[in-house]
Formats: sequence, C-alpha cells, structure tokens
Amino acid sequence: MPCVEHDPFFIQVDNFFKKAYVSGVGSVQLTFKQVTSERLQPGGGEGGFKAQQKREAAVQTATKGKGKSKAGPSTKSTGQYCMIRAVYKKQKVSTLVRGRDVIQFQKNLNQLMRGHMSSTMEKRSKRT
Repeated sequence: MPCVEHDPFFIQVDNFFKKAYVSGVGSVQLTFKQVTSERLQPGGGEGGFKAQQKREAAVQTATKGKGKSKAGPSTKSTGQYCMIRAVYKKQKVSTLVRGRDVIQFQKNLNQLMRGHMSSTMEKRSKRT
C-alpha cells in the first residue's frame, strides 16, 4: 500500500470514484486511523522516525559538551497524525495528515466526494 502525498492521494481517490461509477460495480472505502509519531516509521529502517530521534539525541549529546547547545534534550511533544486509507477492489492508497491539517484535508475530501455524489442525487430526483 503506497503512502503518498496529499495531492496524488486526491487524484487516486478521484480515479477510484470514476472507476466505480463507470463500472457500476464496487465501492470506495475510506478509513481514518489515528497514529502517533512514536509508531510512525515513514521510511522504515534507518530512515524511520525513531532512527531520526536517535540521531538527533546523539547530535545533542555530542554538542552538549562543546557548549553550543544549552537547550538540553529535545522537549518536542509526540505528534499526532491521521492515516487515511482508500480502497477500491484490490487497489489501495494511503496518506498521512498531521493533526493540525486534518480539518483542511477533510474539507478538500468533502469537495471531492460531493462531486461524485451526483449519481445518487439524480436517482432521487427521478422518483419524485
């Protein structure tokens, strides 16, 4: 499951909705999951978040003795992220959104979903 940036994610979800509409079969499932930065490893291995924290701690301890940094250990709080997954049949795509950006992301996703809800609105208007 590729983890992509926000814009490619919206493009892929848009394609999922179009495929579902054209084929008339299947549905697009969106899943939101809260993730803390402690469990987050975007690159995995040496490029992961925990490895980055270890490198920062090693740099701070190395510079601590030299008197360059008086701040001491990092007091950053753990970041909150939201992982959004979209699934259409067996195709999957996901993205990570920072906690402070979730509302804007949901607004953009809402616009995308409203654009593809026209088929349900047409069916309702035909009945009345």
